Amino acid sequence: MYESRSIGEQTPPQVPEFPLVGLICDNESMRAEIARVAGFAGIDVVVVENRNELSPFLLQLDATASPPHVAISFHPTYARFFDDEEPYISPFDEAERLMELFLAVGSTRRGWIVGVVGAHGGAGASVLATWIARRLSNTDEVALLDMDPLSSGLDRFVGLHGAAGLRWADLKEEGGAFVPQRLNDVLPRLGSLRILSGDRRGGVAAVGNLGEHAIAALAQVNAVTVIDLPRQALLPQGPIRNWLEWCDVVVLVATASHRGIAQAVLAAGMAQSVAPTLPVVQGINPQPYAEELSAALRGKDVEYVHNVRTLRLDLEHGVRVGDRRRGASAADVARVTERCLPQVRK
Repeated sequence: MYESRSIGEQTPPQVPEFPLVGLICDNESMRAEIARVAGFAGIDVVVVENRNELSPFLLQLDATASPPHVAISFHPTYARFFDDEEPYISPFDEAERLMELFLAVGSTRRGWIVGVVGAHGGAGASVLATWIARRLSNTDEVALLDMDPLSSGLDRFVGLHGAAGLRWADLKEEGGAFVPQRLNDVLPRLGSLRILSGDRRGGVAAVGNLGEHAIAALAQVNAVTVIDLPRQALLPQGPIRNWLEWCDVVVLVATASHRGIAQAVLAAGMAQSVAPTLPVVQGINPQPYAEELSAALRGKDVEYVHNVRTLRLDLEHGVRVGDRRRGASAADVARVTERCLPQVRK
């Protein structure tokens, strides 16, 4: 079994500068089989014409060396992170092994992960997470994960609660991991946005590795993965702290109130040790409270978002979160998105 080891904390959460898989192969049916298996892992295979062209790829497959087997090699930069039990593989007879190989290679790559968490109950973190994901999905492939174990369904915010597709209650841990593209393909979707949500049967399990495996898989095949986190993820010794630790940036949401500011100060101390944190104050008149929170956090930049006063009526009349693109709230969410993801092109 091929297993990628840790590549270090300095590895950027982006696709490596060099492509992942290169293949030299004259056999059309073998090329099709390799591409089929790679597709489940969410990986594109680039076919080249000679061995010299394989050198830039992380995984190098040479089907001309000893047909019907394929010779396996890795880019020298990454070779030490992979177990290479056998230097050859038979794509038609060892599809499972080939899949393991592609999954291991794919684990070196992931898109950006944005965590959104409320500093207290009723802060509006789920709405903001959904709106950020909707905005990003205008230009990128995005996954939105509902990570609240008690959630009855984040998909209601975008009108997908009756849509076909799997929810948390349908997922089981198999072999310790999910096949990224296969999981991505079975989720409810709205344009370029996929949602993994709870429903009336419940949300993600708070024990075990199901949540973490879903984050890892979907981050491999989406440019951005937005995680709507429960407050318990902030607890330093809590059982779901590892969900927070996946995040490249954490959006910390509080209401425009003195209680909200006090809670945000406490929560910011818990989150900042894990990832860069962007505090956001939401309310009818949020700007003065954002300034108050900034002062309490010793000058840290704080954003604000005006509440959508008609949110409840919007949802009742089929207007989804993120449909409104004009007004103060839409402008605020656009600004927050730009601030928390400077590396993602809009």
